[in-house]
Amino acid sequence: MYAIIKTSGKQYKVEPGQDFEIDRIPGEAGDAKDFSDVLLISKDDETVFGTPVIAGAVVKAEIKAQFRGPKLIVFKMKRRKRSRCKNGHRQDMTRLTVKEIVGASPMMAVPSPGTPQGGGRRHHPTLPGLPAPA
Repeated sequence: MYAIIKTSGKQYKVEPGQDFEIDRIPGEAGDAKDFSDVLLISKDDETVFGTPVIAGAVVKAEIKAQFRGPKLIVFKMKRRKRSRCKNGHRQDMTRLTVKEIVGASPMMAVPSPGTPQGGGRRHHPTLPGLPAPA
């Protein structure tokens, strides 16, 4: 069983018991964190896709550590100008362990209310004052 979640503008494939690292989120080691932006859940041969997220699905995780990632060197140089700039960068990270994935039943495939369906550039037929789509 696995799920694809979205956090910090990135998508992660997670499984129960797996450790994974994301950009820093608030919290201390041992705190519980719930991710409600679940895009996909797959169990055995059954896969549920969200439109864009699965309503009611939650991935429960526990914060293991807050740490800093490896040092990256940022070097900028303008040729023939004697201009050089060397900086380092270390990203703040959070290590989590997935405890469980909740909401993996096929009934969760129902889109959440207010989620637009179909093409994105058409006018919604229920909005007042807009022409109906052809």
